Amino acid sequence: MNRTDAPVINVNSSRRKLLKGSLAAGLLSSVGAIGLSACGEGSNSWRPKRTVIVILENKSFSDLIDSKDSSGNVLMPYLNQLAAASALMTKSYAAPTPYGIVPTGGAPIAADPTNLATTTWTKGPAFTHPLAARGSQTNYFYQFSGHNQGFLPDWFLQPGSGRTLGTTAPNNAAFQDQYGNLLVDSNGQPKPSFSGEIGLSNELVTSFPNVSLPFTTPNLGASLISAGFSFATFSESLPYPSYNDKAAVAVSNGQTDGYARRHNPAINWINFATYSKTVSADKQRFTLPLASNLAMANTTDPDGTKYPGFAVDKNGLPAAFDQLPTVSLVVPDNQSNIHTGTKAACDAWLAKYIKPFADWAAQNDSLLIVTTDEDGFTDAGNGVSNVGMDGLIAKYYGGKGSYMYGVDNITTMFFGPANRIKAGRVDTKVDHLNVLATVLDMYGTLENFKADFQTAWSAAVHPINSKWVGGADPVRQKELTSQLANLTPISTVTV
Repeated sequence: MNRTDAPVINVNSSRRKLLKGSLAAGLLSSVGAIGLSACGEGSNSWRPKRTVIVILENKSFSDLIDSKDSSGNVLMPYLNQLAAASALMTKSYAAPTPYGIVPTGGAPIAADPTNLATTTWTKGPAFTHPLAARGSQTNYFYQFSGHNQGFLPDWFLQPGSGRTLGTTAPNNAAFQDQYGNLLVDSNGQPKPSFSGEIGLSNELVTSFPNVSLPFTTPNLGASLISAGFSFATFSESLPYPSYNDKAAVAVSNGQTDGYARRHNPAINWINFATYSKTVSADKQRFTLPLASNLAMANTTDPDGTKYPGFAVDKNGLPAAFDQLPTVSLVVPDNQSNIHTGTKAACDAWLAKYIKPFADWAAQNDSLLIVTTDEDGFTDAGNGVSNVGMDGLIAKYYGGKGSYMYGVDNITTMFFGPANRIKAGRVDTKVDHLNVLATVLDMYGTLENFKADFQTAWSAAVHPINSKWVGGADPVRQKELTSQLANLTPISTVTV
């Protein structure tokens, strides 16, 4: 029988035990940055009535904030207006891979970048900071779950991924091992690999049988639902909730580069019927209901079920913002998020869809977070390669530093009532994990999340792909320690 209504599901379940004893003490003692709070569960005094998190694409802080055209006009007036009334993080970053570790080596430099198989190689200065997580999909995983789920950049070898090197640039050579260390010869000079399996990065998750779907690891949505709250993700141009394909055209203008599955992290935790998968009882609480995978507009699934959109009901009529889930993750399509479309198009989209919520939030004890998945311009502190993605980007977009090895700050802002949010620029250094921890802490679920995180990512068998190294691996153990320590809420944004 076809259903005709699909409300956002709100499920209660038992709580996990808190991190205790020496483990918790050791992790919390490692958090020393001013502006980060080593909080216990529910320590945040503010629990917003509604929280909306908007994720834009591939732009650094300087690309968006105070960015002007040749005539001196601000390129994104609404976003900058919002930023001026927000707690604006000036040292916010995407997440690194491997997390919290500086790999060995330097940027590979080819004498003849047109012939990688026969050229001679040198390497740049030693890496001085961790490498950026690439591409977008990996950062969305970090934003939603605090972990890359094992997905590595294209230029990392990754045994067991099921994705082999191709024959054309930039994916015809791997330059790092699975831990980010430069592949070198006996003299310590770069020695790329031209065979083997590489990181999945932005690849379509459903295309690789070694990846176990649905994911059954801790995540924002499941953590909220388990605590009695509600959650949904709203992806612009998603055709309908059971749509599990790679992409869809943009509804606004019919462009083919519209909805992108890689920008919809929550979808990977849904147990679609096509998977024919039985999730064990102890893991079911980490999966998400189909009704949490919504579009901006109201939609109708192929089975006839009607679903609401963002501030519209299942029939397309306006719905009050207090009818939204407790926490909503909002992802514009590629025409609206600055991935493919213009800054003007993105700003107009924000003014149309997000400004009404922001105005309401300021008067209704609610929170808006606007951020990006990763940077655009990057630094050259780790050196710049002339091959792989660095070589390709330099060809078309010179002067952007190193996409493969560089980092830059991104835009992250918190907006809400004046008696809740400290408006102004905040120089606390944070990344995706801190933002995630801040939301979890506001709803009293952070310490339970961290306990589940510890269990999932210390397991001997990797929870996403059994062929990848698991929690007993020394490097993954170091990453886990750093991740748990940095799942720390930001205390400098709230009153």
